[in-house]
Amino acid sequence: MTVWLNGSLLDEAAARIDPSDRGLTLADGLFETLCLKGGKVRHLAAHLARLRAGADCLGFQAPRSDTDIAEAMLALAKAHSQADGLLRLTLTRGPAPRGLLPPAQPQPTLLITLAPAVPDPAPARAILATVTRRNEFSPASRFKTLNYIDNLLARREAGGVAVEIIYPSCSILAEPPVAVVDGLAARHGTSALAEAYLRHLYSPEGQEIVARNHYRPRDAAALRAHAADFPAVTLFTVASLGGWAALWRRPFA
Repeated sequence: MTVWLNGSLLDEAAARIDPSDRGLTLADGLFETLCLKGGKVRHLAAHLARLRAGADCLGFQAPRSDTDIAEAMLALAKAHSQADGLLRLTLTRGPAPRGLLPPAQPQPTLLITLAPAVPDPAPARAILATVTRRNEFSPASRFKTLNYIDNLLARREAGGVAVEIIYPSCSILAEPPVAVVDGLAARHGTSALAEAYLRHLYSPEGQEIVARNHYRPRDAAALRAHAADFPAVTLFTVASLGGWAALWRRPFA
């Protein structure tokens, strides 16, 4: 298998990462998993933005530009003769002497691998992990770091059960707006249909459909009926964090 490592396409047997690399010794790094579909990398800009934000948080920089990374991914896909697959981008601080203190001038390691595409997952079961909890208050919780110990412990607790959802102790309440756009609905002659859908969405029957499709319902009766699927989680809102105007000036600035 061919991989891309620090600017070169190499056979995986020839690819060498320094044994003192902090990604190996301290999990000092980040990763992104990206979908390659039809020869194009899906949501590339968003993935790279999160990667760079994570590197900023950890105090080092990716050694290549976004354009260089995009070209490297496509070069790897060409080397594999694959138009579809899963790309894994791994960025570490690079080699350094022993100790927690990062080197003053890091030499980051950048590795890209490509795996075959996988079919869409089947419906998943969920458990409430008891052996561990992720620290949702850590700055690193916003990024995909190489430290996945909490995830591994929770998956081990689940055993052979097909589990893909692990509930945190608290989470943000997603509140996507739903509205009828009058001008658009009128133009397509669907005003009555759109208004009927909106009314039905928050009806008891509509909320039951919402719950059956694994979305937390707002209707108390529907939530009680599906309590086994929606464990009690402390929920907070954007408003409790100061509102979007304040948030855009902080984490998303």
